[in-house]
Amino acid sequence: MPWPTRARRALPLLGIVAASSALAAMESDDNPFLEPVPVVLTVSRLSQPLAEAPAAVTVLDRELILRSGARTLAEVLRLVPGFLVASNEYGAPVATYHGPVEEFPQGMQVLVDGRSQYSPTSLGGVNWSGLAVTLEEIERIEVTRGSNSAAYGSNAFLGIVNVITRDPSMTHGVGVTVTEGQGGIEDRLVSVGGHVGAADVRLVASSNRDEGLPAQFDSLRQRHLNLRAGLQLTDRDRLTISAGRLRGNLAIEGTPNSGTNPPRDPRPIDQNFAQIDWLRALDADTDLLVRYHQVEDFGGEVLRLSVVPATLDFRYHSRRHDFESQLTTVLSPTLRVVGGLGHRVDRFSHNSDFYGMSDPYQRVSRLFGSLEWQPADDWRVNAAATWEDDSNSETTLAPRLALHRRVAPGQWLRAGVSRAYRTPSLFEQVGRTRFQTDGGELVEWVNIGRGDLRPEQLDTAELGYVANFPALRSNLDVRLARERTTRGLLSVSTPVPPELGPDFTDSILSTYNGFHSTLDSLELQWRWQPLAGTRLILNHTAMHMEGGVSDTVRAVAISPAYLSDISTQVADSVPAYTSSLIWLQDLPGGLRLTAIYRSVGAMRWTPAAANSVHAYETVDWNVQWPFSGGWGRGEVAVGVLSDSSSHAEFRRDEGVDRRAYATLRLAL
Repeated sequence: MPWPTRARRALPLLGIVAASSALAAMESDDNPFLEPVPVVLTVSRLSQPLAEAPAAVTVLDRELILRSGARTLAEVLRLVPGFLVASNEYGAPVATYHGPVEEFPQGMQVLVDGRSQYSPTSLGGVNWSGLAVTLEEIERIEVTRGSNSAAYGSNAFLGIVNVITRDPSMTHGVGVTVTEGQGGIEDRLVSVGGHVGAADVRLVASSNRDEGLPAQFDSLRQRHLNLRAGLQLTDRDRLTISAGRLRGNLAIEGTPNSGTNPPRDPRPIDQNFAQIDWLRALDADTDLLVRYHQVEDFGGEVLRLSVVPATLDFRYHSRRHDFESQLTTVLSPTLRVVGGLGHRVDRFSHNSDFYGMSDPYQRVSRLFGSLEWQPADDWRVNAAATWEDDSNSETTLAPRLALHRRVAPGQWLRAGVSRAYRTPSLFEQVGRTRFQTDGGELVEWVNIGRGDLRPEQLDTAELGYVANFPALRSNLDVRLARERTTRGLLSVSTPVPPELGPDFTDSILSTYNGFHSTLDSLELQWRWQPLAGTRLILNHTAMHMEGGVSDTVRAVAISPAYLSDISTQVADSVPAYTSSLIWLQDLPGGLRLTAIYRSVGAMRWTPAAANSVHAYETVDWNVQWPFSGGWGRGEVAVGVLSDSSSHAEFRRDEGVDRRAYATLRLAL
């Protein structure tokens, strides 16, 4: 396809400004952008050079994260090939890798220092507006592009976002960040770090607010308090403790004078967590990691209807306990292995979504293992598998096998196959959402779990090519993949079963193993540093999906028009392409310019064809001016997000407008 218009027009300007890098500070042969291929930790649970990892990985370092101008983790993921991110009317972004996508995407595992963000209260997905971490705390993000159930279990169905925060020993002193911008953007952060006895400690307090999308009642207010401490107990033992609290509220749109959807108070958000990691070096080649964390989540609202004397209780309370133990060892100069076990229990109450259930819970036990074998200097073999027993579904075994061949210095080919599973969430499996009057009379059944769901299955075959060209100051990452989904979980509107009793409506939602799909994709990430002060990153993904719904879904769908919508959404839910060009430019006087161009093809997040969004292009830009003095360091940044015409990302009637902002960052 022809190069999009905005990018083509930007090329002459890029050349002019790039030439000015010769005047930038200290032109030198140092090339920090193209250091040796980075080491990644996520894919196999083993420390490996990126080129030798058994899956495609994108690494986002701290500099790129802060220069992007992003305010949330979901926005940062727009810099990753194949990631689909949108802002919706609920004040919470949605994000997923490849697809098929849906209104509430599931199948992505997000880890923050090893702590899963997969929420039982978000229909089994990630609550992107409820992540208890700020971008200022992040050291790097490793994104596994493609399923990784073989190493992390069913939640890693489509991929993994592994957030690694800064070590407390690196953050001594006081940091202050203030951001003001259009759309009600008001962000504040204070970080204090130092020694407390023998421990390195960091405490971060922050607040964030914005008014959401234009013409939508979806403002968001949040306050974070995070603590992280590291203590070297002995020369072999290290203890890391983390704890945090997230509070806030999310405004949800209502209709004035409506009897069924009245205006309501903002929905509260309240989450706390605690985590402890113990790392012990058993010998020079063997490490033992033991991790435990617990998360408690409160939220929801109580809604009073006037059309009938009914009170709808949407409040929820969930508690997670998660334990994991992992042993890593070197068996020989050519063989390394890692293995372990884990156990997780989620218990929660949700008054309207689990009608008649006194103590809903989900229990998951898992065994995992990975090995890396080097049969020759130019060959690598990676194998992994995770066995998982879920009280909510059947037992699964997710395997992966990858073969690497070095075809030239710094150039590796990869061939891999894997099978991944996503077990149904408790809500999908047995949820029962019923609205009733204050006297207990049925008003409406909204959802009912049928209790017979099987795990989704994803079979992937892929080829990869990773190359580093030091002489050209460039590197390249290419992934060619076919991903086949069977027994896909699909929420379907069906007639109300007679046994549920009379209902004010004629339909109810139930989840079925209801679709199948095949996604073919070609993905590349190219990084180039033509001059010491100029860096370019080009991401491009081309995708084609085919699929359909099962005969069971065809038989139970509420109407032919609805069946047509859900059938075509499977194929229409991924865009034909996504592209981005990231330009990082050092300018005279210490100024730094970042410009990000993105282009996304037409797609559909929800079943209704009327909600399809057109292809769009956006440009974000950011200019930073660092300064310093005897008191410390600082930086002023100004920028614009979506510096283009208004466009829709999630639904056609939900426009995303231009927003300018300014940030002051101080390190004292």
